[in-house]
Amino acid sequence: MDCGQRKEMDLQVISPVPDFGDLPDATVWYAVIDKLYELIHAHRTTLVFVNMRGQTERVARLLNEKHRDATGDPEAELALAHHGSLARERRYEIEARLKAGDIPAVIATASLELGIDIGSIDLVVQLESPRTVAAALQRVGRSGHLLHATSKGRLLPLYPADLDDAVTLARCMHAGDIEETVIPENCLDVLSQQLVAEVAMRDWSRLELYRLVCHSYCYRQLSLAMFDTVLEMLAGRYAEAPLRALQPRLTWDRINDRLIARRGARLLATLNAGTIPDRGYYAVYLADSNTKLGEMEEEFVFESRVHDVFYLGSSEWRIDAIERDRLIVSPVRAVRPRPPFWRGENLLRDYATSLKIGAFRRELIEHLDRGDSVAWLQQQGFTDAAIAANLADYFARQRDYTGAIANDREIVAEWYRDHAEESSLIVHAPFGSRVNGAWAIALCRVLEKRHQAEVQYTYNDDGIVLRLPDTGAPPALAELLQLPPEVIEQSLLETVSTSALFTTQFRYNASRALLLPRARAGKRVPLWLQRLRAADLLQVVREFPDFPILLETYRDCLQGIFDLPALRHVLSALQAQELRLHIAETARPSPMASGLLFRLTSENLYEFDRNRAPAQAAEVSSALLAEILAQETIPSLITPELVKALEARWQCLTPETQAASAEDLFVLIEKLGPLPEAELQRRSRDDISPWLAKLQQEKRIIALPAPLAGWIAATDAPLFHDPFTLANVRVLVQRLLRSRGPLPLIELAALSEPLPLGLLQHLPPELLQQALAQLHHQREVVRGQLVIGMAGEQWCDRHNFAELYRRAIALRRAALAPANREIYYRFLLRWHKLGLAGQPLEEVLSRYSGCQLPLQVFERELLRSRLGSEQLPAALEAFEQMITRGELIVVARRTGDEGRRHLMFVPRGEGGTFLTKPALRETAERLDEAARAIHQFLQENGASLKRDLLIGTNLSSLQIENALSTLANLGLVSCDNYQSFLQCLQPAAATPEAGSSLPGLVPRPSWAARDRQRRPQPGFRRMLRERAAPLQQEGRWFLTSSFGVLGKESAHTERAARQARLLLYRHGILVKEWYRRENGLLPWPQLFHWLKRLEWQGEIRRGYFIEGLSGVQFALPAAIELLEELQTEKHANPLPAMLVSTIDPALPFGGAVEWNFTDASGGKIAVTRAPSNHLLLCEDQPVVYAENFASRLWRGAEWRADMAPALLQHLKAWLQLPVSLRPRPRLETLAIDGAPAAASELAQVFLQNGFEAEGEKLVLWPSAAQHA
Repeated sequence: MDCGQRKEMDLQVISPVPDFGDLPDATVWYAVIDKLYELIHAHRTTLVFVNMRGQTERVARLLNEKHRDATGDPEAELALAHHGSLARERRYEIEARLKAGDIPAVIATASLELGIDIGSIDLVVQLESPRTVAAALQRVGRSGHLLHATSKGRLLPLYPADLDDAVTLARCMHAGDIEETVIPENCLDVLSQQLVAEVAMRDWSRLELYRLVCHSYCYRQLSLAMFDTVLEMLAGRYAEAPLRALQPRLTWDRINDRLIARRGARLLATLNAGTIPDRGYYAVYLADSNTKLGEMEEEFVFESRVHDVFYLGSSEWRIDAIERDRLIVSPVRAVRPRPPFWRGENLLRDYATSLKIGAFRRELIEHLDRGDSVAWLQQQGFTDAAIAANLADYFARQRDYTGAIANDREIVAEWYRDHAEESSLIVHAPFGSRVNGAWAIALCRVLEKRHQAEVQYTYNDDGIVLRLPDTGAPPALAELLQLPPEVIEQSLLETVSTSALFTTQFRYNASRALLLPRARAGKRVPLWLQRLRAADLLQVVREFPDFPILLETYRDCLQGIFDLPALRHVLSALQAQELRLHIAETARPSPMASGLLFRLTSENLYEFDRNRAPAQAAEVSSALLAEILAQETIPSLITPELVKALEARWQCLTPETQAASAEDLFVLIEKLGPLPEAELQRRSRDDISPWLAKLQQEKRIIALPAPLAGWIAATDAPLFHDPFTLANVRVLVQRLLRSRGPLPLIELAALSEPLPLGLLQHLPPELLQQALAQLHHQREVVRGQLVIGMAGEQWCDRHNFAELYRRAIALRRAALAPANREIYYRFLLRWHKLGLAGQPLEEVLSRYSGCQLPLQVFERELLRSRLGSEQLPAALEAFEQMITRGELIVVARRTGDEGRRHLMFVPRGEGGTFLTKPALRETAERLDEAARAIHQFLQENGASLKRDLLIGTNLSSLQIENALSTLANLGLVSCDNYQSFLQCLQPAAATPEAGSSLPGLVPRPSWAARDRQRRPQPGFRRMLRERAAPLQQEGRWFLTSSFGVLGKESAHTERAARQARLLLYRHGILVKEWYRRENGLLPWPQLFHWLKRLEWQGEIRRGYFIEGLSGVQFALPAAIELLEELQTEKHANPLPAMLVSTIDPALPFGGAVEWNFTDASGGKIAVTRAPSNHLLLCEDQPVVYAENFASRLWRGAEWRADMAPALLQHLKAWLQLPVSLRPRPRLETLAIDGAPAAASELAQVFLQNGFEAEGEKLVLWPSAAQHA
C-alpha cells in the first residue's frame, strides 16, 4: 500500500572489520561485539536483530561479558535476548524493561519485528542480511516511530558473501522497492481445519458451507469437487473406501447431504488450532514451581544429560531432570555453560530479490572494469569505506579465479579437483535458495541415475555445490546444466516425494488439517508418535495421488519452499541463451565457493556417525514392519492378553469408545453392523431407544430381517441385498476382521457375533476361503502363527496386526528396569566368561571373530583370562594347529606408517564379513614393484611356500621378506604358520635409509646404491644369511582375497546383518559406544538398521538396560536373562579375582563412557585404554589400576589389604607365560598411588612374595615368579 509519503531514514551498511580477508582473531565475532558495544553506548536504546535464536543468546551473552569486564560489576546487564523460544511471560518482562529504558539493548529475532509496543528506539542494528527488503524495512522502522522522526538503522554483514546482499537490500530500502505480497490461495490443510471448526459448532448443509467458504478471498476459486475431496478425507473415507489411517473428524450424511461433527471434534479444533507446526520443542520449567522459562530443541535435549549447564535468556541453568516433554532446571552460576541451539528453518531468499542482487552485481562488475568500483559504491551514500573496499576486493579476487562473476544474466560453473583427486562442481547462480535448492536436488537425481552412485550436494542463496562421481574424465558441464526444463522438473518430482523434506512437510500439513492431533486433553502428543502416525498415513495415501494433503505437500515443497516456476524460467533462459553459461576449471576453490564448501563439509562430516534424522525414523519403523509382513513366517510376539485388550477397543466395549450420542451410535452401526439392539446397548453409555428412533426417522439406518437381524447404515444396504456374492463376502469379512484380533479359520467361520449374525455359518467354506485369499493377495490381511500359544494358522486385518505388533515391541522394550554400573560389571565378566576355566577354545574364537587386537593381546590377555593359566599352553598349541590346518585365518592390519599392528582371526570362508574384494583390490593398486610381483604370483599360483616365491619371482630373499611384510601389514596376505606370519610382520631391512614407512610402499634404494653410500660393516655377510634364514621356515602364503578366506561373495546387506549379529554375540548388550571400540566394520547407520530389523523380527530386544549408556540399547534374550538373574539374586556369587586389560572387549569403557574408578578419598583415577594397562577385579569390581604392565599402580576405593595376594599372583603370572608372550623380561613397579613403590605400605608384602627392592622401585625376576 502506497500512502503517498516517504519516511526519512538514516541507513548505512557498515563493516565490523577493515578487511574480511585478515581477521585478527580468526573470527569476525570479537570485532562484531566491539562494534555493537560502541553503537549501544552511543545511543539510549538499541534494538539488534539477528536471523537465528541461537545468535540472540550468543550475542547477548558476549555483550554482557564485555560489559561486566569493562565495569567490574559481575551482575551488570547491557543486553537481553528475546526470541520465540522464551516463555511469553519472560518476553513481556523484557519488552516492558526496554520500553521503560531499564535495559540499553535487546537482541531479537523476528519476535520483535511486528506489532509489539516497545516504546522509542534510537537505533536498529541488523546483523547479517535479513534476506528480504520488507523485513529489513520493517525492522529499521522500529526506530524513530513518531510520525516525523527519522528511522536510524545499521546493517552489519558478517562474512564476505553477505556484502552484496546487504548493499542491495539497503539500496532497495531507500528506493522503497519491496517484494510483492503473495496471498495463499486454496490451502487445503487450513480449509480442513476450518471445516472441522465450523461443523463442530453446528450441523451444516454441505452446499451452504461451501458457499460460505467461497466468500473468503483465499478460497474464491475453490471448486466444489476439491471441497468434496476434503470432506471425504475428514469423513475417514477416500475414493469410496474407508482408510484405516484416517480418523474421521466429521460425518457426511449423504442421505440428507448434511455434515455432522464427530465426538471430540470441538475439543480437537480448539486444542490444535493454528498453522505453526509442532517441532517437538521441550518446555523448560523452573524446579519446584510451574514457571515456564522457554523451549529447547529436541536434538539439544537428546545431546544433554542431567547436571549439564546451559544458558537461556541471559541466565545459566542446570538440568535437574529430563522428563517426557520438559526439562526441569535450577539457576546456577557457571563459567562455561553450553550454548543452546535450535534447528529452525533456513531463511530462503526469493527469486525477485535475488534478481535485484544479480543486477547489482552486474553493475558492480561494470565499474570494476572501469576501475572506479570503490568510488561508485561510496557514492551510493549508504556504505562506509571498509564495505566498499571489501566488496570490490572480494569481487576482484573472484574474477581472477573464474574469469567471470555470476549475476542476473550469467551463471558460472566452476569445476576443480581437491587434494584427494575428487572432482566437485560449483554452480555460481545468485537466484536464491528456493531456486538453487530445487535445481540442486534435480541435478543430484540426474547424476545418480547416470552413474549409479551417491552424490553429495548442498546449496545456498548464491549457488550449488555437487561432489561428482569419479568417471576418469571431466564431466560435460554444459550438457548437464542446460538440460531441458521438463527433464529437471521430472527429476525433481521423483526425488522430492521420497525426501525427508516431503515427509516432514506432510506431517506439518496433516497436523494443520487435524488428521494428526498435536495435543489431546491438555497433553502434547509426543513428536515421535506424530512422526510414526504421519509415516503410516503417508504410506497409505501415496496410492491416491489426488489426496488433498498429498497435493498440498507437493505444492508447499514445489512452490512454497522451492520455486519451481522460477526454476523453469532460469532453465528456459539458459536454453534460449538469454542467460550465459561460463565454465571455469580452477586449481582450487574460488573465494565465493568457500561458504558452500564449508556447508557441504559440515553437513557430511559426521554422516556415518549419526543415526537417521528423526523425521525419517518413523518411516524406517514402518518399512521394517512392512518387511516383517512380507515374510512367509511372521514372528509370534503378540500375547493373548494384548489381543483381548485391543479387541475391547475395536469392538467399542471400553468406556472411552462407547456411544454417548445418536451420532456416536450411527458411527458404531456403520463400523460393526449389522448389530441387534442388545449388542448396540452393550456398546452405549445410555438408553439407545431415542437415538435409534432419531436415526431411523432421518433414514440413516435400516433394520435387516432374520436371519441377519440387526441394524445397518442405509448406505450399506446394497451389501445385504445379495450377501453371498464373492465381492460382498470379501467386504463383510474385511469389516469383521477390522474389529478383531487374529482368528483361526475355524473360529472365523463359526463366529456368530457381532457380525453378521449367522451369515458366516451359512457361507460355503470355499467362498470364505476365496474371500480370504483375495484379501491376502491385496495385502489387506495377514496370515500365520501370529499369537503366542494359539494353535493353528490365524488371519488378521493388516492394520490391526501392525498395531498389535508395535505394542508388543513396545512392551518388550519396557519390561526390564535398567541395571547400575556394579551389576553391569558383573554381567560383562560372566557374558565374556572371564575366569571360567574349561570353556572350549572354539567358543572363544567364535565370540571374538574379526575383533582387531594388537599383537599378542589375544593370546596373552583374552585366552589367558578366559581359559586359565593351566589350560593356556594346550590352547596355544591347538590355536596354532587350527591356523596350520587352515581352519582359522589370521589377518593383520596396520594404520599408517607408525600405527600399531593389529591382528584379527576369522574362521575359514567367513572373512567376507569384514573384508571385500574391491577394497583389497584397491589396496593392492598402491604396491611397489616387488610387492606387486609377489601379489601377482600368489594370485596366479595360489598358496605358495617362500622357496616357491624365490624361484618363481626372481626376487632376492630380502626383497621377498620386505614384500611379504608389506602385504601382510596391509592385510593382503596370510600364512598357515602363525610364528612365521608374526616374524614377517616386522620389516626385514630396518635401515636408516628405509625411514619409518611401511616397506614396499616407498621404493627402497638398491643394495648397490646403499653399498656405494657407505662401506659394509663387519658381520655384513652374516646379517644377510640371517635375513635369508626365514625362507627356510615352514608355512604357505596365500592372498586374503581368495575364496578360502572370503567365502562366497555376499551382498552389502548380508555383511551388515552378519556384523550386527556378531557384535550382539560378542557384547550381549550392544550400544553405539561399544561399536566405536571396534575397527573395520560398516558404518553404524547400516548396522543400526539391521539391529532394528532383528528387533522387529523378535530375535533381539531393545530397551534401556544399563544406566549411564546411550538410550538405544539392543540385547540378546540370553543376555537379558543373565541381567535379570544378576539383578534379582539375593546373594552375589563373585568370580575369582582376575587381571584384565583395559582394551579387553569385556571392559569396553573409556571415552564418552567413563570408567568411574575412584580412590579411597573419592578422587577420580584416570584410566587409559592401552594394551599395557590393566584392572584387577576382585568380587567383580575394579580395585587396582595397573599402568604399563604394573610400572605404576593405583588402588581404588574398594581395595582391601586381603586383596594383595590376588594382585601379586596375577603379576607373577605374566612371567610364567611362554617367553614369547611375556610383556617384559622382568617387572618393575616404580610407583604405588603416586609415591615411590619401595616406600609404599605395600612394599613389605611385595618383598615377601619374591620382589626385590632396587632403589625406589620394586623388581620381580622370572626366576622368583616361577617359584611362586
